[in-house]
Amino acid sequence: MTIIPATPKNLPATQLLLQCSPMKTGHRIHVLFFNHLDAWAVAFMFSTVALVIHDALSWQTMVLLTAVALGYWLAFALNDYYDAPLDRLDDDKRAGNFFTQGNVTAFSRFRWIAFILLWLLLLIFAQFGWRGIGLYALCLFIMWGYSAPPLRCKQRPLLDLLVHACFVETFPYLLILLLIRADWLLLDAVILSLALLGSLTAQLGQQIRDYALDRQFERNFTIVVGVVWARRLQQGFTAVLILITILSLIANIFPLFLLPFGLILLPAIWHRLRPFRQPRRVVVMSVVTGLVYTGVMVIGNWVIR
Repeated sequence: MTIIPATPKNLPATQLLLQCSPMKTGHRIHVLFFNHLDAWAVAFMFSTVALVIHDALSWQTMVLLTAVALGYWLAFALNDYYDAPLDRLDDDKRAGNFFTQGNVTAFSRFRWIAFILLWLLLLIFAQFGWRGIGLYALCLFIMWGYSAPPLRCKQRPLLDLLVHACFVETFPYLLILLLIRADWLLLDAVILSLALLGSLTAQLGQQIRDYALDRQFERNFTIVVGVVWARRLQQGFTAVLILITILSLIANIFPLFLLPFGLILLPAIWHRLRPFRQPRRVVVMSVVTGLVYTGVMVIGNWVIR
């Protein structure tokens, strides 16, 4: 692999991106929409579960679910945009990042898509009054601050883990609870705990996977503490996640309709306990299965009503 003399540290993102070899947009557009399928799909599933548990499914909240999925898609697309200067130095990551292709027209179109989406999301969140607008503003701040300079929280050790843990898998569920003004249940606390631990272990796993490349140009929690300690922490937090799940099952906290999600997530949990390179198709199959079951769950909820 040939690396250009300039590095991500001394060139602006746009200038470095434009040095990439252009590719046909048509061959790459699927990467833009489906590279982070697991992220926005999981956000959609957590949000849906919150609505079903609190019997709050309606046409208004179904539109909100769409907004959550679109918002998370946009957040991860922005993350790819700001990560592109570094991702282009690795063959696998370059193939999975739409913005490493150096296509000026594609960048321009994405900016227009992002602009339209931001206004659409504002209109949807505004239906929930000032609370909705305030949460929308928080979402924008995290979306920008996590990936973009000068904050770029993902390069600030410990803060990188905290932001990811609180806002990737945990926040979609919490967002719904806040917007529908739900009466909190013990089940909500358990699900939020599991989501936080799941998001935390996922981020540690990603940092461990990318350690060799990231340590040359970036700084994050795993680079500071080392791979060995990061792996131990990941396995420790995964063990806590499993323990909470088992105790909750024994205490009969989970309703029966949530149990299939546990089976769907088993490959990801096993991967964090016994590290191996998980094939992309396994992730996609788990996510697609989860989405199908989420649809069945929603239909069942409507029918029971």
